[in-house]
Amino acid sequence: MDPTLERTLEKAWQSTCRVLFGQELGKLTEYREWLSEYLIKTSKRKSHVSGKDIILAMDAYPPSARFVSEDEVVQNRSYALNINEIKDIDSIIEALREKCEYTGNRFLGNSAFVESSDLVIDSQYVNNSTNIEQSQYVDSSFMIRKSSKYVFGSGFLGEGEFLIHVVGAYNTKRSFESYFIPDSSDLYFCHSCYGCHNLMFSFGQRSAGYKIGNLQLPKEKYAALKAKLVSEVAYELKRSKEYSTLLDLVPPSLPASLPRLGLKAEKGAT
Repeated sequence: MDPTLERTLEKAWQSTCRVLFGQELGKLTEYREWLSEYLIKTSKRKSHVSGKDIILAMDAYPPSARFVSEDEVVQNRSYALNINEIKDIDSIIEALREKCEYTGNRFLGNSAFVESSDLVIDSQYVNNSTNIEQSQYVDSSFMIRKSSKYVFGSGFLGEGEFLIHVVGAYNTKRSFESYFIPDSSDLYFCHSCYGCHNLMFSFGQRSAGYKIGNLQLPKEKYAALKAKLVSEVAYELKRSKEYSTLLDLVPPSLPASLPRLGLKAEKGAT
């Protein structure tokens, strides 16, 4: 990785950890595998021109397709065929196939310091990410929009800041391991909370604050419990370099004790 990009992202990661956990948690490289859990499946091919790695935002190309990096694209290229290449349909198709190629590593507009990524537009300091627009300090994320920054392992969001493992958000600040939390701030392990602030392990809330497990708490009590819980999460992150996702709270199968509901067919029904 480019030393400037690596150094800048490392500094951004440490700043994000201090904001969310009150302490640094270790090097970004130690967490990248865990941060990549939510990434949409991408593809890696080789340039037929240089042999360099080509990162593609999706894995939807035929195995025999040819690829070039965006910086290898020949502008105003002539696709004219010669007389021998137009003698029949098969010749035309074969000649055109030899001229056509797909492009990856697309860093467009005012983009700089981007690596291992694709479809990055007007963004800076981006790594291991796809479909990023007008954002900065982004690692292991996808579909990030509109002036987002300090975003790690997250996706499908805009105008976000200081986020780790957040999916489905807009105008969201300082949040961790939460899904669908627009116009919110300081949420940890939450789902479907709109216009909220200072929640932990809470679900389906609207314009709420200072709750843990959907239980309303006095501001001082919430702050004390939050500090304790966040320190426990930080300890486990430093120990394991990963943390359970919110989805891991859901059992993989229904409990045996849960009543089974169904419709009994009436006698004689077909």
